[in-house]
Amino acid sequence: MNLENRPDEQAIIRIYSSLEWDAERLADVVSAVFSPEYTIWSTDGDMVAITDGTDRTPPLWFCDEAASTVSYYAAEIVGPRAEARAFAKGCARAFAASVTDVSIDPDLAEDSGWAHRVPRESIGRGAYYEDETPLVPRVVDMPVEVIEFSPWISALIQSAQQEPHSLIIRTPESTRITPFMRRVFETFQVLWIRETANGPVEGITGVGYSWSNDGKLDEAEHEHKLPSFTPDGLRIRLQVLHPLDDTIAVGEASERLLAATVGLRHVTLGRTEISRAPWQKEVAVALSALASPQPGSWCLGGPGMRGTLDLFPSQQGVMEDIYLELPSGRDPLSRADAIALWEQVKEFMPLGFVIAEGTEATTRLVHESSEHALKDDLEPWDGAFGYLGYLGGKPAGESAGEGSDGSSAPDETKPE
Repeated sequence: MNLENRPDEQAIIRIYSSLEWDAERLADVVSAVFSPEYTIWSTDGDMVAITDGTDRTPPLWFCDEAASTVSYYAAEIVGPRAEARAFAKGCARAFAASVTDVSIDPDLAEDSGWAHRVPRESIGRGAYYEDETPLVPRVVDMPVEVIEFSPWISALIQSAQQEPHSLIIRTPESTRITPFMRRVFETFQVLWIRETANGPVEGITGVGYSWSNDGKLDEAEHEHKLPSFTPDGLRIRLQVLHPLDDTIAVGEASERLLAATVGLRHVTLGRTEISRAPWQKEVAVALSALASPQPGSWCLGGPGMRGTLDLFPSQQGVMEDIYLELPSGRDPLSRADAIALWEQVKEFMPLGFVIAEGTEATTRLVHESSEHALKDDLEPWDGAFGYLGYLGGKPAGESAGEGSDGSSAPDETKPE
């Protein structure tokens, strides 16, 4: 497929600059690149639309990321390929910005299921929200290798109505998602649909759907299903509860885990997954504190690594919850490797420390103060790979054991 000859294809272009996205300068770029009919329309979310005011041309969207560090700014331009590329070039000149086109992989676009999907214009449930702002799509087609939590996705979610499946994101069957996007798709509001040769399926569970004649999603009459979406590679989750009167170490356990697995100089931190801002524990902690009582949710990135970091208050203190997905090594993770990671964080007395590889938990280590989690009827962690600790501390009448030095649980733990 020659994308240069398909100007109607949607482009997703990311731009990075040390200059803030000044509204007046953006308007100058619009004037320089497009005809006089094009203007900037504001919305009720964190994005603006660039449109000629007609329904002949889909709007071009400019979505900026909330700045997490000084002198670092990222944004996303989404819309018809020709217009998006022209506007990105104009922004590159005006803001001394670097530009990366991350859109449409030709191989994915040629996928048989994707090629025969129901056209978005035929979806009768309403392809758009109609209000006083420009038309915001309710059904978004994204033929990409990986869906990332980007400013565009964030803005769409903000604009979506508070109703089940008010936003549908459609992708080819082979598309993957990041840990943050898995969290998004597990809410009631946003639905991930993978278009397969046998019809659409829900992205995570693999349950089959079909588009009805009036363009609505119904359960498939003829069963077709894919296996549940399970991340490949190594997965690590660490939870630490910091007492309210001793929060000076918030973020330290996460920093040690990142240093031991990826190397701090390779880690990026941001409100979205397009960020290239370097890891700064102080920034994550300070901005999360300002957002309290709302949780401070962060996207983590690095070579082959994706992850999330949440810092939020609870009745018992401040919770630090980090989750990483890493590529597997040539050999399965050894217990010695797991113990080496445990040694980095055990002094923080984690509520939970879970390591999973493939589809089974190869090792589970929890602090002895959380050993009663094995006895309580708690929800399993992400795919039944292990249990996390219990926020309430020791149950009445139960002993937490003598291992106050952070000794580990039994050598091997089978999947629950």
